[in-house]
Amino acid sequence: MKFSDGEERMVQGVGFKGHSEYIEVSGGPVTVRCLQAGGGKVLFESRGILPYDSTYTLLLTGMEKRKTLGSTLLNDSYSGLQRPMVQFSTVATGAEAEVKGVRGVGIWPNPSRDEFVVEYVSSGRGEDRIEVVDLFGRVVLRREVGAGIVGERLVGVRTEGLSSGSYRVRVIDGAGMEVGSGGVMVVK
Repeated sequence: MKFSDGEERMVQGVGFKGHSEYIEVSGGPVTVRCLQAGGGKVLFESRGILPYDSTYTLLLTGMEKRKTLGSTLLNDSYSGLQRPMVQFSTVATGAEAEVKGVRGVGIWPNPSRDEFVVEYVSSGRGEDRIEVVDLFGRVVLRREVGAGIVGERLVGVRTEGLSSGSYRVRVIDGAGMEVGSGGVMVVK
């Protein structure tokens, strides 16, 4: 990547937190992609759900790795110094509908207290099922959703009986295929 000081270096371990001052987003499912300039190769991709009616900021941080006189130098944030990261353009190319059957599930609010919503695309092949799994892999909550509805589904899941903690939410269609999964934090 080309940095603001004019040098080109490899960047590894890039993460993101949601924001955009350049694209107006009302909320809901979003996908952030970092594409290689010229080639269009996807370097990384991250998906999530943004709450509605909020302001978002895209923040790119990472660690640069480069060779200096035969030794490898790692620059990261341990020094407390925030360096300019990357020169990049923010060009709005339009909204892209996310296909949950391929992309997974959306879960919000997250963290959740009493109830959370699971958003996914149903194949309509029999009764869908939502399972909440604890850190030991045990199914601690199961919700049968119903059959015959093809397309996007929004299903509320009550957290009664769940303790505070981190859980995995799996959506399984009537054919026994996992549609997708995601994490949820329950805070009581």
